[in-house]
Amino acid sequence: MKTETGSKIIYLNPDRAMDFTDNEVLHDAVTQRARKVLDPLANSEIARLEEVVASLKKAVNELQDLRVEVASYREVTVKLACELGMIQKTGLFKNPGSSQAHNVILAASSAFGVSTQKLLGKERPDYIAHPRMAAMWVLRTKLGMPLTEVGALFGRDHGTVLHACNRVPAMMKKNKVFAENVMKVLNTFNWEQESK
Repeated sequence: MKTETGSKIIYLNPDRAMDFTDNEVLHDAVTQRARKVLDPLANSEIARLEEVVASLKKAVNELQDLRVEVASYREVTVKLACELGMIQKTGLFKNPGSSQAHNVILAASSAFGVSTQKLLGKERPDYIAHPRMAAMWVLRTKLGMPLTEVGALFGRDHGTVLHACNRVPAMMKKNKVFAENVMKVLNTFNWEQESK
C-alpha cells in the first residue's frame, strides 16, 4: 500500500503489524489529505459568515443613523420619541392629559432653548438636566400627573421626578434666569381651566 505525504511516497507493508512510526506517518498523511480537501471549504464558509456578520453590523448602524436623522429633521414629539425607543414606557398615551404633557415638553424646550430630543434623552449636564427637571415639576404640580407616569415619559423612575419636584422651587429662588424660563413655561398655558 502506498500513500503520499507532501512530496514523499511512503510504502506501508500490509504483511507486518504497523509500528508506532508507521501509525504516525499514516495519521499525518490522512490529516494532510483532509486539510487539502476541508480547508478551502472551511475558509470559504468562514469568509461567507464574516461577510454576513459585517453586512448585519452595517445594517444595524444604518438603522441607528436613520433613527438619528429622523429625530434631527423632525420635531421630537412624545409620540415620535416612543416610536424611536427614547421613552421606555408608553402608558402615558392612555391618559387624557397626554397632549398637555406633550405641550409642556415643547414649552420647556422652547423656553430653555434645549431640543425636545435632549430633554427626553439620557444626557445629564445642567443645561439639559435643569430644563428637564422644570418640565417634570410642571407636569407633576400643574397637571397632577403621577410620579411614575412623569418618570416613564422621560425614561426615568419616580424617584428622579420626586427629586426634581423638590429641587425646582429652591432653584427658582436662587437662579433668576431659571425662574424666568419656568415662568415662560407656566405662562404658555391657562392653568385654571386645564389643571386637575
